[in-house]
Amino acid sequence: MDVNDKQKMLIVRGSVTYLVLIVAIVSVARLGLVPGASEVGEAGGLFSHPYRLIMILSGFLLAAGLGTISGVAGVATRRSWVGLGLLALGGTTALLLSQIAPAILYPGDRYPVAFAWTVGGVPVAVVTWLAATTGGWAAERASSRKPA
Repeated sequence: MDVNDKQKMLIVRGSVTYLVLIVAIVSVARLGLVPGASEVGEAGGLFSHPYRLIMILSGFLLAAGLGTISGVAGVATRRSWVGLGLLALGGTTALLLSQIAPAILYPGDRYPVAFAWTVGGVPVAVVTWLAATTGGWAAERASSRKPA
């Protein structure tokens, strides 16, 4: 089955939206517009510093969006490898772009946002991709069953 124009447009729009969001988040952080960027916060956890919180939450939302977009694209094209490829491409893009954001600073330690993406974002992206893919397959099977 070939990918039709509507499916191509779905993939392109989802990909462009995802890329624009990543670039916007990293740019805002890099310009220092996120409160606490490049500042050492308390030794407490995630919620003790605004920059940490914003970067982790935005990474989580981007990962969930990436998994959903790539899963839907794979189901829409009836090619799970397309969705998996988009997942890998989007994850790599997020990893590379997040390296230019200021580090998440703890007393005596600095962690690149890319590390936070790898530890927290990748599992979320994979789980949401899997959920969207299996949910799409199940919905497709249910709709193709003819009533007895």
